[in-house]
Amino acid sequence: MNTQQPLIDKLHDLIKQGDDVDRCYSIRSLAAIRAPHSSEVLIECLRDEDIDVCVDAADALGQLGGESAAEKLLESLMNDPDGEIKTACIKALAELGDTDTIPHFIAMAEQRPDNISFDDNEWDVWWDMQLESIKALGALKVRDAIPAFHKIIE
Repeated sequence: MNTQQPLIDKLHDLIKQGDDVDRCYSIRSLAAIRAPHSSEVLIECLRDEDIDVCVDAADALGQLGGESAAEKLLESLMNDPDGEIKTACIKALAELGDTDTIPHFIAMAEQRPDNISFDDNEWDVWWDMQLESIKALGALKVRDAIPAFHKIIE
């Protein structure tokens, strides 16, 4: 038996029953201790009402991976309207190194998604998404992204 299992179980319980701070710190703790079999709990957190919980869950999934982690991160990237969450999903998918996401990274680098929420401040979160997509494409050494890079530079 895994000697960390009682701790992992307690962290899972805090994620399900705790407040937003409990959930965030529990998620970060699972990633820090490289908790096995936590992806299901973390995937549920991608749809949490608190944006910080969603962002931390995406980050943890990027570190831990797990069954269907890439699929669920991509689903959040494509469907969640929050740019912060989308950016976290891009970072996590890049960390996982899933090559199936390359076309999505290219698309995010080239064009602002229609389904992204926009607030009234001067910063467009798409710029963060675009930067993380470009970093991911560079880290994956995607030669097919070169035309997109030229387009962005122009």
